Amino acid sequence: MRNMRGRFPKLAEAIVLFFVLSLFLACSAKPEERIVGKWSQISTGWFHIGEIYVESTRTKLEFFKDGTLLIASHLGNMVGKYAVIDKDRIKMEVGNTSQIAIVFISNDELILGDLNGMISKFKREK
Repeated sequence: MRNMRGRFPKLAEAIVLFFVLSLFLACSAKPEERIVGKWSQISTGWFHIGEIYVESTRTKLEFFKDGTLLIASHLGNMVGKYAVIDKDRIKMEVGNTSQIAIVFISNDELILGDLNGMISKFKREK
């Protein structure tokens, strides 16, 4: 009987932990949902898609639910499309050029990186 008392609390803790984690994972937004919105570049440096390079801290990105991407910079506006590949990568296309970017979203910050080590940081506009 003594052994059963020691095991029950651990089993109950495991069950509660399982349900809390399940609820957390069910409520977490998917990458497709989290990236949607307007983002303003906050880091100095290059932002690029394929061969299109924009050097500015004023670059703005807008990701729409339908996969449309709007890029606004000192060079003007460009319209393209994007697709979420998985939780860590997106593919962006503008004109005849495309780029697969590593993506990290934390609260209101978006970090885009490429395989060459270029990183651009953006903040969500409210």
